[in-house]
Amino acid sequence: LGAAQKLKKELEAAGQKPAARFGHTLLLDAPRRRLIVFAVQAGGFFSDVWAFQLDSGEWRQLAANEAGPSDRYGHSAILDEARGRMVISHGFTDAGRFDDTWAFDLATHRWTNITPSGTRPLKRCLHHAVYDAANNQMMLYGGCASGFGPCPLGDLWAFDLNRHMWAERTPATRPSPRQHF
Repeated sequence: LGAAQKLKKELEAAGQKPAARFGHTLLLDAPRRRLIVFAVQAGGFFSDVWAFQLDSGEWRQLAANEAGPSDRYGHSAILDEARGRMVISHGFTDAGRFDDTWAFDLATHRWTNITPSGTRPLKRCLHHAVYDAANNQMMLYGGCASGFGPCPLGDLWAFDLNRHMWAERTPATRPSPRQHF
């Protein structure tokens, strides 16, 4: 316990700080030595993007609310290392659920809507996604589509990060449906 107590230290962060939040995305942007924070639910919903510089301990806002996707919570996100961007998908607010997909360029701090017009997963929230670098895709699993479909969900989707297309994957064996896991 003594060694763990020595490691515990509250950082004195410089700069304007983001509002206290929960349900946000936190990614490590290793090439720029910073943490990236997106979205929140905290007395309302937000879609801002913030960076915490690891070397200086300084916060900086990279994008304002609704500079790209609408405010949300319960979304999924990955760091697309090959293209230097954060990719987010789906989520909800008290106004309903989403089925959109957006990319945030970590160098230019600009959002791009990469939602395909064709097939895509049901509107949902409280799901998870992972980055599959070997196959150049984001994998999305589960969640809750109440109002649009089942809750919890047990479907698996792949988003091609080059072509910006969704495809459902139907493996013979899969885990039970789940949400907020």
